[in-house]
Amino acid sequence: MDWARRTFIRLQITQNLESACSLSKLPLSNQTKGRLKSVFRRPLRP
Repeated sequence: MDWARRTFIRLQITQNLESACSLSKLPLSNQTKGRLKSVFRRPLRP
């Protein structure tokens, strides 16, 4: 179940980035969001 834990961690990182951007009042553009999602969608190597 290692992949589930990594997916959960990546999900939390994405949420933290989005909340940090909203806190700093810097809305993420769709291009940046897509880039972030593509980065986090990539499987992490052990």
